[in-house]
Amino acid sequence: MTFMEKMGLIHGYFLGIFTALISLLRSSRMFHPRGIVFGAQVDSHILPHEALVRFSSAWWKNKEWPDALGIAIRFYEGNKEQDLLFASFSSPLLLLISPLITNHKDYFGNAYYGVGLFERDGRIVKYQLRPRRTDRIQGSRKQRLEHDYLTREAILELLEEDQVSKRVEIIAVLRLIEKSEIDQEALRFSAFKNDLGIIPRGYLQYLRVGAYKLGQWARPKSSKS
Repeated sequence: MTFMEKMGLIHGYFLGIFTALISLLRSSRMFHPRGIVFGAQVDSHILPHEALVRFSSAWWKNKEWPDALGIAIRFYEGNKEQDLLFASFSSPLLLLISPLITNHKDYFGNAYYGVGLFERDGRIVKYQLRPRRTDRIQGSRKQRLEHDYLTREAILELLEEDQVSKRVEIIAVLRLIEKSEIDQEALRFSAFKNDLGIIPRGYLQYLRVGAYKLGQWARPKSSKS
């Protein structure tokens, strides 16, 4: 762990006091309180062939008002799990204006970013998620997503960018295949759930540790509770 990662870890627990308070008051996540989860097939030579994909807005529980959007993915194989978290803005500096630069009416109308650095196979990389569809319909954000899923057109491309060579390649293609009624609170997504060797790196990533832990501690253990 580098010095900056240690500082991020410490600062994250101070931030976690705030996230815990908001989570307690909302009885849900501070950010991304409600979502829709799908099971997905994964075409990849690096990652497992099954995943859960959660679509959510950052702030509003039920309203489709201007907001940042997020996609959380859990790849799994046996007892091994790897989470990757994405947002509709590329830098923390854009957080405050993210509702203004996000197409909040359509999950598949945005690119999504890992917003931080990762290490895989000894290389420092960044990740981007690029939705792909051939047909566009009118309707609410949820209706559009349901249409894409039902027509088997909901496809996500996972891109990896090497931070030295700047080479970008598609390392996985995900296709949504079934809607899941899984208990979303019990999922507990975390950037540090990394059994498959994609390791978060840098101050920003370690800032999440305390913020996530205290926020998860303060909210319900299950959406059924």
